[in-house]
Amino acid sequence: IHHMLLYNSYPDAEDLVNYTSFYKEFSKPLHLDKIPELATQIIVLLNSKVSLYNKLKKQLLPLKTILTTSPVNNQSMWMEIFNRDVSKSNGIEWIRNQLKLNNATVFAIGNDYNDIDMLNYANTSFVVSNAPEELKEKYRVSKSNNKSGFSKAVKLFMSQ
Repeated sequence: IHHMLLYNSYPDAEDLVNYTSFYKEFSKPLHLDKIPELATQIIVLLNSKVSLYNKLKKQLLPLKTILTTSPVNNQSMWMEIFNRDVSKSNGIEWIRNQLKLNNATVFAIGNDYNDIDMLNYANTSFVVSNAPEELKEKYRVSKSNNKSGFSKAVKLFMSQ
């Protein structure tokens, strides 16, 4: 279950209001004088200012930061902030080690910037056709997520 503490310095931030409306029963206001010591993730809404992401990323070292597109409106840019050891690739590697699998068995498919770490880790990587252009230039492209892109990519992987 997600529990969120929210700090909204812009009450009319439409993307944040829409996002948090899904989790009203799990949300409460964040008071900056009472920031909790333990948190798994911090999300900053950047209002599509990628330059702000680049500036904050440097200031937040050694924390891990990831640029991602809003899951609510698919347009706004968000910054996700984690402990430096948290990543999709670390999770995959842990599972792979537990199951004693070779890296050649690792397949990944992504749709956004927050998948780059995982896509780079996997032996075979795809992005869906509705991923940002920048990602489609770097990774193999499958159909969109709305047209069974995952299933198509799995079939291509399995036929190798």
